[in-house]
Amino acid sequence: MSISSFFADSWVNFYGNLGKTLLSLVSVSFDLVFMCQHYLLYPATKAAVVSPELKKEVSEPLLKSSDHPELENV
Repeated sequence: MSISSFFADSWVNFYGNLGKTLLSLVSVSFDLVFMCQHYLLYPATKAAVVSPELKKEVSEPLLKSSDHPELENV
């Protein structure tokens, strides 16, 4: 809207369609709130602390190979 108004040398786009202008301002304000939350209030941690048990659980395969069968107490 601002580029169109600048080249047309008429700012009627802003006050001629008030609903469009207010809706765009609300959208921009919500975007600013979300960016402030993401970058200022809750920044990402550098490295998440992972317990050794969880690391072992993640590295184990979901299916066991049939080449080396292991006996299980069933």
